Amino acid sequence: MGNLMSQYATLYAHAKRLRVNAVMTKEMADTLRKIFPHVSIPTGRVVKPKGCSWDWNYIDFTNLTKAAFGPNGTGNVFISGFPADVPTFNAYRDDLSLAGEFSFDLVVKMGARTFMRKVARKAKANVFVGVHVRRTDYSVYLKNKVNGRMLTKMYFNSSMDYFRKKYSGANSKVVFVMSSDDISWCKKMFGDRKDVVFTQMSHLMNRAEFDLAILAQCNHTILRCASFLVTFDNNFL
Repeated sequence: MGNLMSQYATLYAHAKRLRVNAVMTKEMADTLRKIFPHVSIPTGRVVKPKGCSWDWNYIDFTNLTKAAFGPNGTGNVFISGFPADVPTFNAYRDDLSLAGEFSFDLVVKMGARTFMRKVARKAKANVFVGVHVRRTDYSVYLKNKVNGRMLTKMYFNSSMDYFRKKYSGANSKVVFVMSSDDISWCKKMFGDRKDVVFTQMSHLMNRAEFDLAILAQCNHTILRCASFLVTFDNNFL
């Protein structure tokens, strides 16, 4: 989902910047509109209709301006790959917020709020730190892409200890809200911590959009590599 949001935000920002019309594919629209019903970019046909005089020019977003307006530009471009042009769409963060393009579906929004109220009441907390732990397929990606490896328990413990010390005063109570695609690993590593709760506490919460909606309501975020949070953490949304 983070990749789709990044693609949409990149498309939205460049369309605004270049003052051109934008459309998104049906596949992209079908997924995003179930979660964010207020996205404003219309659905368009990428396949050339019969008898139409234009073609799509498939490019990387870094060559967008030249392809669209250069001497050999067609004027109709398809941004390929998985673009995440954060410097550009950050200028439109007010539009791409929870109150704007990325306003959650009401069911998702209310589910996340209900979950957070339960956490606050049960933990008696007033400071919420979101933690997203991506594992499963990401280990293969990291190894193949940058010869990297997964973050360890030590990284998360060190990060959580920072917030525990920061909010150790009498008027503060911190709780860590942890979501993951490998919740079994998380429970094995952190299940004995009284200040850690997990988002997948019921079948209704076993969806990525609920995780994002919940994490977006937290005061702080413990970051790791992945578009889900690096691009759209609670600080952006």
